[in-house]
Amino acid sequence: MKYDMSSHGKSLTNETICNRIYSDLEPRLEEEKIELDFSKVSILTTTCIKGLFLKIANKIPSTVFFQKFVFENVDEDLRIIISHGLEDIYN
Repeated sequence: MKYDMSSHGKSLTNETICNRIYSDLEPRLEEEKIELDFSKVSILTTTCIKGLFLKIANKIPSTVFFQKFVFENVDEDLRIIISHGLEDIYN
């Protein structure tokens, strides 16, 4: 399943947007792979990443998370933000 991370805007910066994305993804957590496409995302905060993935971390263990989720079309700046946010959750 491919999910356009910009479906609720190009700037993923607040809890409201993260909650909307989580609402989209939560029913699909049983799927084998979830491809998150960041090609149209221009701004991302660690607060948003933590808000989104902390909820997911409460549903699935890290071993499953890193097998299930694929991060696509992520530029270098966003990759750093995602890495920092996930490190805080899964370490």
